[in-house]
Amino acid sequence: MARWIDKKTVYEGSILTVKSGRVQMGNGEAVPFDIVEHAGGVAIVPLLLPRPGDGLHPTLGPSVLLVQQQRVVVAEELLEISAGKREASDDDLVARAQAELEEETGYRAGRLVQVLSLIHISEPTRPY
Repeated sequence: MARWIDKKTVYEGSILTVKSGRVQMGNGEAVPFDIVEHAGGVAIVPLLLPRPGDGLHPTLGPSVLLVQQQRVVVAEELLEISAGKREASDDDLVARAQAELEEETGYRAGRLVQVLSLIHISEPTRPY
């Protein structure tokens, strides 16, 4: 099991914190290591189920509602599901999900069902 030998904060911003240090790997080797910490976030896959009288096209079947977001990192507009960052690590996930959905789409969920909880681990890079 790897363990931190030393760790210090090298950057603290409004959205994330970067820490750098050295980690002792399971084989005993000490290696440099950097991590990015943040409060996490929520993502919502809004499923629209048309019903008579709701103003949606009557032949429309179940649909996923996507939002168009400008993403400066890739210099493009992307179609995405509604998502947003937690304001704090103790932020209520259901309330945050409902707020993000309403803010980005104008819709409120009649029912929210958690289908996934994950820890995202990847290399600290961006696509080119």
